[in-house]
Amino acid sequence: EGRCSLATALSAYKFLVVYGVLLSFVKSVLLIFGGGSCMSQAIYFLMDVAILLGLSKVMVLARPKESLRIRSPTSSLLGPTTIVSVCIMLLVDFLFIVCLYSQLRATGLGVDVDYQATLPPQAWWMRSDTYEAASCAIWVCVQLTNTAFVFSLGGMFRDRVYRNRALIISTAVLQLFFIAITFLPTSSISCLMRINCTDAASRAVNLPVPAWMARPAAGMPLYNPRGHNIFPFPWKVQLTILSLANAIVNIIMARFLFSAAFLKFLRTHTNSPGESDNLMV
Repeated sequence: EGRCSLATALSAYKFLVVYGVLLSFVKSVLLIFGGGSCMSQAIYFLMDVAILLGLSKVMVLARPKESLRIRSPTSSLLGPTTIVSVCIMLLVDFLFIVCLYSQLRATGLGVDVDYQATLPPQAWWMRSDTYEAASCAIWVCVQLTNTAFVFSLGGMFRDRVYRNRALIISTAVLQLFFIAITFLPTSSISCLMRINCTDAASRAVNLPVPAWMARPAAGMPLYNPRGHNIFPFPWKVQLTILSLANAIVNIIMARFLFSAAFLKFLRTHTNSPGESDNLMV
């Protein structure tokens, strides 16, 4: 149980690192290439509460394996295993967000920079109605949810991930929710998240949430020159395929990185301890 706890603690740490770096990267992309676009308050609330806190809670429910291995897991926050697993996941995410953004521009859904320039610079909540902000919101939520799943894979010291039912159910519900928001028609929830919304539907939203906490809940207009930010159906399909493909690639890479052969290779070429032959028993 001690080794399982150590491995789980490192996994939760890596989840937090990826969460912070990935969110900062998406913010920078929207700021530089999206005309100062910003994801909605509801998206940030969902990421901070449901994804970060909720999934962190169920990640620690992992159970130890029945058999005790002679080697203990790494305890270094900056060890080669930790750094490689985090960096490779971020690299895969970077390649997919570049592909996603290129496809978004190719479909003609790029931000209207001139229109964005007319908005008050301090009114960041008016900049969440672009296709860039909505698309990046779906993508980053899918990847962060998948990150918690990837770092919860059993490995050498923890039981198989499917035995953590709370994690499986939580990740499945969240992923299905993001796919549903992408494909379902306009609703109060989609307008609250500034995804697939129209100006009329946005003004009609009146949810029992304080305006200072979520301005879209108080009937805020939609600030998009098109009058809506509804995804065309081909883009819904592309966005979903790219997001899920990104998640699947990260799962495959994690299975390779956590394999015994790769871990032995990493320890050998980084002079890291861990060979059972050198341990005192």
